[in-house]
Parts: sequence; C-alpha cells; structure tokens
Amino acid sequence: MGNPRKDEFLNWLCEANALEKQTERLFEAQAEYYEDYPNIQVSLSAEINHSKHFQKLLVDKIDALDKGSIITRRDDEFIANTQNVLGMETVDQPVKGVLALHTFTQLEIGTFKILKAAASAENQDDLLLLSESIIMHLEARAAWLEQELDHVTRKYLLRKAA
Repeated sequence: MGNPRKDEFLNWLCEANALEKQTERLFEAQAEYYEDYPNIQVSLSAEINHSKHFQKLLVDKIDALDKGSIITRRDDEFIANTQNVLGMETVDQPVKGVLALHTFTQLEIGTFKILKAAASAENQDDLLLLSESIIMHLEARAAWLEQELDHVTRKYLLRKAA
C-alpha cells in the first residue's frame, strides 16, 4: 500500500503540471482571436514558452518523486474538465477570451500556492522554490491580463461601433 500523504502530494504536483499543459493549449487557441491585438499575441506566445518550460521542470519533479506509479493518469481527466469550461466560443470572443485567460491564471495561482504549502510540509525545498518562482510569474501574468480586460473591452466596443 502506498503512502497516502505522498500520493496526495504527487496528485497536486500532477495537477499543477496538467494546468501548465492546459495553459499551453488554451493560450495557443486564444492567440488566433487576437489578430487585431498584436501586443497580446506576442505576450501569449511568450506565455506559451514559459508554460512549456514550467512543464519540463514539473515533469522532472514528478519523475524524481513518482518512481513509476500510475498517478499521472489524472492529467488527461483534469485537462479535459478544464477545457470544457474554458473552451466555449462566444460572439465577443476577444473580451471573453481575455476573461477566461485571467480566470484560468487565478486558478493556476491557487493551485501553485497549494503545491507550495505541500512542498513546505513535505520538506521539498527545491519544489518550494520552483512553486514560488512560478507563482511570481503567474501573478505578473494576472496583473497584465487584468489591464488587458479594460484595453480589450474598449477596443472591442470601438470596433463594434465602427
């Protein structure tokens, strides 16, 4: 029988990685809606690259801690559920898209704060530092997206009025 505490810790680590996979997919899908917003497209591309880097770091941690269990199977379920919620297309896609990205980023921040607390409880100092680093990046992304909520909404309304 496994260690329930370690299993839960690994579950949270796998969920964090699944979120990064979903970030990559979500940001790639949203990028196509922002042809009229070139600054957003550039930033989304940068975020995709950050997500890929974070995935690599998280997979390395999972591999080091997991040692061959089947715990990573939850990734696909988690991604599918998230995608169902955030993958809906709307008439005002640029506005709802930036809202979805902002909301998703807040979910990521919370997830990595949980992972940070778990890493601290499990004396996983390297994962604690990684979580802190990712949280800082996500908080910067959330601040940027919060500004874009206003910018995109105003630009969208101007285009509708024209």
